[in-house]
Amino acid sequence: GIMEAPLVVGFLLSMALVVLLRTGEAKDKKQDRYGDDVMGAGGGWGGIKGGGGGVKGGGGGTKGGGVKGGGDGTKGGGGGVKGGGDGTKGGGVKGGGDGTKGGGVMGGGDGTKGGGGGVKGGGDGTKGGGGGVKGGGDGTKGGGVKGGGDGTKGGGGGVKGGGGGTKGGGGGVKGGGDGTKGGGGGTKGGGGGTKGGGGGTKGGGGGNAKPKPNPPKPPKPKRTTTETSTTETTTPEPITTEPSTTETTTPEPTTTEPPTDEPDTSESPSECTTRDSGIKGSSRWPDGQQQQQQQDIDPWGTEGGAAGAGVPVHMAANVEEDDEDDKEDDDQRTESRRNERAPLVCFLRGEGFERKGVQKFTLRSLPLAKCTHIVYSFLETDNNTGEFIYRKRGNKGEKKILDDLTRVKLNSRGKHVNTLVSYGSGAHVQSLLNRIRDGKKLDQLVRHIKNTLRWLGLDGINFHLEGPGPAPCKQEDVMTILKFIKTLRRELKKGVFITAQLPACRDPKCNIFMSEKMARSLDYLFLMTYDYKLDDLSKTKLTSGLYHYKDQHGPTKIETFFFVDSSGLLILHHLALSAPDFPNIASMCRTASPAPTLYAQETCVGQWSDAGVPKYKLVPGIATYGRSFTLEKPEFNGVSAKLNDKHPLGNAANMTNTDGYMNYVETCQRASYMGWTREWVKYAATPYIYHKDQWVSYDDKDSADVKVRWYRDRWLGGVFIWSLDEDDYSGKCKQGERYPMVNTAFNVMKDYRPVRVHLPSN
Repeated sequence: GIMEAPLVVGFLLSMALVVLLRTGEAKDKKQDRYGDDVMGAGGGWGGIKGGGGGVKGGGGGTKGGGVKGGGDGTKGGGGGVKGGGDGTKGGGVKGGGDGTKGGGVMGGGDGTKGGGGGVKGGGDGTKGGGGGVKGGGDGTKGGGVKGGGDGTKGGGGGVKGGGGGTKGGGGGVKGGGDGTKGGGGGTKGGGGGTKGGGGGTKGGGGGNAKPKPNPPKPPKPKRTTTETSTTETTTPEPITTEPSTTETTTPEPTTTEPPTDEPDTSESPSECTTRDSGIKGSSRWPDGQQQQQQQDIDPWGTEGGAAGAGVPVHMAANVEEDDEDDKEDDDQRTESRRNERAPLVCFLRGEGFERKGVQKFTLRSLPLAKCTHIVYSFLETDNNTGEFIYRKRGNKGEKKILDDLTRVKLNSRGKHVNTLVSYGSGAHVQSLLNRIRDGKKLDQLVRHIKNTLRWLGLDGINFHLEGPGPAPCKQEDVMTILKFIKTLRRELKKGVFITAQLPACRDPKCNIFMSEKMARSLDYLFLMTYDYKLDDLSKTKLTSGLYHYKDQHGPTKIETFFFVDSSGLLILHHLALSAPDFPNIASMCRTASPAPTLYAQETCVGQWSDAGVPKYKLVPGIATYGRSFTLEKPEFNGVSAKLNDKHPLGNAANMTNTDGYMNYVETCQRASYMGWTREWVKYAATPYIYHKDQWVSYDDKDSADVKVRWYRDRWLGGVFIWSLDEDDYSGKCKQGERYPMVNTAFNVMKDYRPVRVHLPSN
């Protein structure tokens, strides 16, 4: 009985310890507002998890949360591990000397290096793929992880060691001898270790785990001075690396300024980071879920994403503190496009599907070999929730059209094409602002957009920020939009496109929108370089002239400046393009007044570039339609001729059936064989046609060729076409081709690589 008493007491103490451990783990498994499968800041789904699960060291001791170690120990940043001499340092984990360093985990000397959540070793270290670990020399090998000699062996994403090794369950680590043991995501030490409650070294937004009371203190070994810093930090550094199942390398981003004189036309030896196809369940999405699996997931999404576990997504977008991360992310996205040809972005309106008979537009006729992006414009949105509304277009609903668009791009001709959808039209800007001013509604809208893109297999989203009226101008509104776009960017990651469609000319009071910060989170800015000055219905005008031009037409002398009214004030709808006396970017909106004004020295597109927006992100547009007017007197038929006061708009044509509007087919037919007179305004690089009292300003193949070459010669990012359904998609104009406007732009841009021009080769 005397001998049995200690055994009974020991058994009872062991049971009490087990209960305490399981209670702590149960608390950690409490479901987060985004679900119980939340990834911590800097964490991964497998491997040695910096955020989600932790690592704890033996002999030299560790500190969890991050986990901080002594001499041979480990120190964590953002849920990771950082070591001294032979230890490890993590963002994931980074080592000095014989330690480890990770993104996952990367080692020096005898350390470990990881891809994804894995570990890769040098001499005696470990190497991991996905969540695994593979060792060289005396190291470890795993997929799971198995070690030799001094190595480690892992189950799940963990690591198990021999003498001084570690063993993991879930994302944890258990050691023999001096090792560590992880439960849930926590870490428990043998000899001199620590145990993290809840997540151990699990980052919830990067937080530290709380250690068990009164852990035994290990002896403090001597600190080596190899690579690790002597300054100790307890501030976690979240890792934002996406989980991956394969080991990948990302090119080093470059921040070198673009050349200012001559473009670099040399071939770049650097490799282009390949972007996957973006089909449903693509690995570009943070959770990599297949479409059918979404049925078991909250429709607003379940993971904390870049914001970290349990953190509302809008809290992740701190405009001031995260600029450096945004810049690095932008640099990586830009570098991945170094060898891609200039974007030829083809917009597709839903109205095109409502035509019937021989004029019917179908997806089978899309110019997939020419377009790099196809943007469906646009999906209506609910004024209360911000969710998409799918209307019926002809005999199809818009959801079916978008699904068919995804299927069409899967064929051999369209695999390179990226498909996007426009969020509302210009008329939706104010309702968008009303929703995203509220943090909770912003979160919901971000998740709705994210899930919609995933479910429909789309590659991105475009925001039409034109109006009505002036585009967003107030600083508080622009900052609200910036916060929203930054939040969305962090949720969607690098592989998904976020673009904005904007008037090219800006009132100087509204130049807050033209900021480098805004551009960092956007892939492209589509500048609407057409539909100029539609508010003036007193006289004819060229609605997409290229150069600032003064001319005389008609029996009476009429002086006209295409980009200003007679008083010298700038009145615009979308854009007026340029003047030849500013060759570096060209002048795009000059005033007619001889007095010096803000517009006398500035440009429209130049304003964006001067504000810090890279030229390779500026994508101007070509319209495939014209604006028609009714003349007051047919004999006065030049530019600036007076219009009919009672009916200034032109008569509706047979195909579009809209007053004041003709598509490319309608203007081409009239100019080619219906007896209308075509005039070419040289310096504006724009034609117009007239017949009796009808007058039309439009673009054709000739003007498109001049303007697209102008964009290329100024090293802009590419060109967009508005829109496919208004181009001659059926060859009805008898020019011997379909999509003549798309073909013209393609022929000019096909060999142009804008990123390579602006950024030097690595």
